[in-house]
Amino acid sequence: MQAAAAAGDAEALRKAAHALKSSSANLGAEYLTTLCRQLEAVTRQETLVSAKPLLQEVEFEVPRVLASLATIIGKRTDHDPA
Repeated sequence: MQAAAAAGDAEALRKAAHALKSSSANLGAEYLTTLCRQLEAVTRQETLVSAKPLLQEVEFEVPRVLASLATIIGKRTDHDPA
């Protein structure tokens, strides 16, 4: 997403946001899903100026989601040998 934004490629950024939106929705990461949905909307207008703060929020939220997933997986592994 950063590379697309740096290159000014709104379409590539939109596609990346769409893919991350779908994945985060499947995981139940609602805030990340919302951010990606907003990024998609902004990039459809082909304006990347408005995308920058959203992209920064996404970059902040992704590690939080990953940490939550790691915690969930760790707890499941501790209690479920399967």
